[in-house]
Amino acid sequence: PMKLRIARFNLLGVSLLYVVFGIMFFLDPAKFASGLGYTNITAEGLIEIRAIYGGMELALGFGTLFLLKKNQAIAASYMLLITLIGFAGGRLVGIMIDGFLGNHLWFLILELSLTFTIAWSLKQYSKKDAQS
Repeated sequence: PMKLRIARFNLLGVSLLYVVFGIMFFLDPAKFASGLGYTNITAEGLIEIRAIYGGMELALGFGTLFLLKKNQAIAASYMLLITLIGFAGGRLVGIMIDGFLGNHLWFLILELSLTFTIAWSLKQYSKKDAQS
């Protein structure tokens, strides 16, 4: 069915987004972290950025791709949904405390858009699962 193909495409797209961001931050954390507002980063800070923005995002991306390969789309959906809600929620709290700074409003819009996209995809897979 077409809706399931779209849902799978959504899951693959967001998973690959995590992989791409993970690679970017893993290979050159100083360059890409500057777009997030990080400046004058120490070696310790670069390690942390590689670990969180690089390593964790790579793990999330490859983890959800693995789940999709194993026909575990619902588990992959929850994994993506939980992390996106975490990113968006943390960013929203930060914006409420510190104000609209830099690109963070745009990042929030992206995270919320992806959250709704993955929630829709989860709904499609849940309907299929209920019919089985």
